[in-house]
Amino acid sequence: MLICQFGFGQTGNETRIKELPGLIQKAVKEGDYKKAAQLKKENELRLDLKKALSDENYSKAAELKNQIESGGGTDNSGKIAVLEKELSRAINDEEYGKASQIKKEIAAIQNGTARTPFVNQGDILNPNVFDQIEFVNQIYYYSKSDGKINVLEKGNPETKSSTKAAPGYAQSTSYYVIDGVRSPIRLDGGSGHYFVVKISPGMDPTEMIRLVKFEILGKKLPQRHMAAFSASGSAWGWGGGGKSGAVSKFDIPLTFQKIGDGIYEISPRESLENGEYTFYYPNKMYAFGID
Repeated sequence: MLICQFGFGQTGNETRIKELPGLIQKAVKEGDYKKAAQLKKENELRLDLKKALSDENYSKAAELKNQIESGGGTDNSGKIAVLEKELSRAINDEEYGKASQIKKEIAAIQNGTARTPFVNQGDILNPNVFDQIEFVNQIYYYSKSDGKINVLEKGNPETKSSTKAAPGYAQSTSYYVIDGVRSPIRLDGGSGHYFVVKISPGMDPTEMIRLVKFEILGKKLPQRHMAAFSASGSAWGWGGGGKSGAVSKFDIPLTFQKIGDGIYEISPRESLENGEYTFYYPNKMYAFGID
């Protein structure tokens, strides 16, 4: 069994667990009960994470890591830095609507009111779009030029693992894989892509849906691989590490906008480069390619 350390920046999960009781007591003494509650929640998540890793329940560990990164931490400077870069890019590209949304996200984080990357309801989609959504929990591409939605490539992911070993070190990575190296659904590169999904009642799409750029792996039989979990003797992470607001370096940050009863518009918060992509919804993939 590998001895894993859960990395968040330079602070491991074990170290953070030891720090939290003191930080909670300090917040209580200072009368900052909101901060104390946030720290208590983070401590609970990290203890659950420790148990999940001990039980080798990596699926649950991945979910807990995502929860901690999205709301359990106390330092939001990384998130703000990423958003400020996106704000500058949006202004330079004259995407002023997007710039306004990003500015609101930054203000929400600074004010302590941000919980999930939702934005307020803005431009409503063509009403005919609602009638076109046939299935719940299926992600569609939305073409604003003609007001139509289009299906993406559907895939049922297969789980594969690979292990690299060296003296004193070992690394194991699990992937979700679908056949082939190229999706038949092709989109133009750049920004301005929109998707829609109708979610089952009571579900939070920000906790369920990821957009990930595939790695093409395999010499004899190349396939599209999405990193799901990686463990090593010295570090733990998704896809070899990540940036604030993303699960791994292959994850694309998303904005979710509620535009109807259980219906959400999804838009990437950065331009999509050429390559193969997939929306991952538990046990389902909706893939496309960018040319």
